[in-house]
Amino acid sequence: MKLHDLPAEILLEVFSTLNNLTLHRLGGTCRRLRGISQVALTTKHVSRLQLLADAGTLSLDGHTVQDLLQQKLPFSPDIRFTIRYNTQIFEDLEAFRTLLLQLDRVSLDLRLSPLESSGQSIVLRQRWVNLLAEVMNVAAEKPQSQLTVGRGVNWRTMGRPFHYEYTEPFMPTHLGNEHPPPYHSKTESKFPLFIGPFLRLIGGIVAKFKPRGAQITLNDTSHAQTHTLERSMRSCGISLLPTSTSLLEHFNVHSQLLMELPFFHWTMSILATCPITRLSFSDIDLTHYDWEYILATMSIPTLTHISFGSSNIAFPDLQMFLSRHSSITTLDLSRNTAIGHLKPFSSQKLLPNLNHLIANSEYLSHFLEPPKAFPALQSITMATGYVGGLRFLDSEMRQFDAVLRRIAGRTRDVELIFRFVSDAALYGLNTWLRSIHMRVGTEVKAVEQVPNVVKLEVFVNIPPAPDTLDDLLRFFPMFPSLKHLMFSGSFWNAKADADAIRLSIWQSMPGLETMDKHSRPGL
Repeated sequence: MKLHDLPAEILLEVFSTLNNLTLHRLGGTCRRLRGISQVALTTKHVSRLQLLADAGTLSLDGHTVQDLLQQKLPFSPDIRFTIRYNTQIFEDLEAFRTLLLQLDRVSLDLRLSPLESSGQSIVLRQRWVNLLAEVMNVAAEKPQSQLTVGRGVNWRTMGRPFHYEYTEPFMPTHLGNEHPPPYHSKTESKFPLFIGPFLRLIGGIVAKFKPRGAQITLNDTSHAQTHTLERSMRSCGISLLPTSTSLLEHFNVHSQLLMELPFFHWTMSILATCPITRLSFSDIDLTHYDWEYILATMSIPTLTHISFGSSNIAFPDLQMFLSRHSSITTLDLSRNTAIGHLKPFSSQKLLPNLNHLIANSEYLSHFLEPPKAFPALQSITMATGYVGGLRFLDSEMRQFDAVLRRIAGRTRDVELIFRFVSDAALYGLNTWLRSIHMRVGTEVKAVEQVPNVVKLEVFVNIPPAPDTLDDLLRFFPMFPSLKHLMFSGSFWNAKADADAIRLSIWQSMPGLETMDKHSRPGL
């Protein structure tokens, strides 16, 4: 008796003991075995998904595996899958792909779990790379989908997508009677004279076909010579491209893995083909040369929300990117440091639809300098403490007054949010509040008032000291038109009498209507 002549029940029992790769190979032999192998694979995938859910590796937004596989949900379930490095990583990815194929829409958060032991790295095999890209493609094909890829600190990739060559060597200028060391080209030192010109001719022809970057000029006290930086795209030998039906709308790149080979080409293809409305970068360690090329080639007509979680983006490159995306309504630069010369946005045509601006005080003081810049701006978030720590604290605090003056010079009412996210930021807040009180005492001068702030929110993730709370009580009268006040984060975890502080704020601000979403009490 031949294998395909056996009853389906016996074949299914035998197939349940085989691994996934063998089942795939059996499914390619004939139609009958393909159907039975698919049933066996689905049964194995369901049991594997249940094990992952029980272990906490797979979070299904309060649903069970059977619910997601059997019924069509009218909403996008929030699914978090932590990919752990083990001997069954291929089976885990296959089972998870089966689950995604059954869903109409999904909000997927992929977490690449790092190794517990330091000093080691995970080597990505081609089978895993292709299957992981296939899982992300399935999520990207869902309408109204959201994809977040994070962590993966020590997942060893094939390297960064670019390499750089200096076509003219850096030669420092020698002062006095010192003579510079003689420079010998590689062709002159290693090859006979008649071979050198030939090799230089070949090198010149090849260089014409390489993509070139911008010229970088170093101007320092030693009058260093100008050198030209040549940038070329590296090849990884693996082609990972999304499908033409990708409908991804929210894309959060929170892992270095997606910006290195082999996934870099997949990421750039997603950005070029999908109707992305929300894009977020975080924990991306690229040089500003890399970002120069990436931002120059990136164009997303549907983009409305953008967050750059990288501190290595030069301001001229950022400005060129923003000038091509007038549809942006929310710009988040809270984790960026200013690189290059910051020029005010004098043109009203740049980001005419910008509604919410999130940045540190250094960026805000320059962005808001022209009163007519960003005519649709309604919400401003001043984020302090994300980058730099105490090293940049003094410069940030010095910009606080400039930011408030810029806001006061605008004709439109705005919502102002203070966000302090570190010990250094709270220390800077306390120092800045003390400096205000030293200048004007307990009263706020009219020239230092900000009359167009109608809603104010103070967010801290560390409980402030009681003396900082006392200083804040004298800070709020700076906003005479304030109607709504909110404290979020760990603000009320401080060792202070919260009811007494609230009562003092109500008494000192007669125009205040709500505090922490509570209406004004009858005092």
